Amino acid sequence: MSSQELTRAEWCALNALADDIEPVEEVSRSLRQDGFTLSADEFLQTMFRLIQRGFVTVSQAPIPAFGQQFSERTITPSRPEDIVGDLDAEFRQTYARGDYLQRVSIPAPGGVPFGIYFDLTSAGRAEWGKAIYKAYFDAEPSV
Repeated sequence: MSSQELTRAEWCALNALADDIEPVEEVSRSLRQDGFTLSADEFLQTMFRLIQRGFVTVSQAPIPAFGQQFSERTITPSRPEDIVGDLDAEFRQTYARGDYLQRVSIPAPGGVPFGIYFDLTSAGRAEWGKAIYKAYFDAEPSV
């Protein structure tokens, strides 16, 4: 594999975004379902590489109806830790549990996203769909 090709984990992260903008929790859950047991820091490093290559963008957006109060903004990370914006503690908590944030003022079945969202860019979509990744398309999740 050349240094320009995606790893299977990177491709699977793009695959999780192929249909829509997704919160961090959905991307990490998708990677787990595909057999990747990444630590929180490894997950951030994987996503940071995709952001650096222009394949993914990241933003922070609260859901006021669920009591979330923080600024809405595009995040331009200069290091992997910057991806979670103002929400590092919330990220660490939800990543460790592997689910959605449960502490909200209005109970929601299954929880709510904690506020960091990934979006696939057109360059990311083009990379995701390349024929060199056919083996990834056809691979069964390892869990």
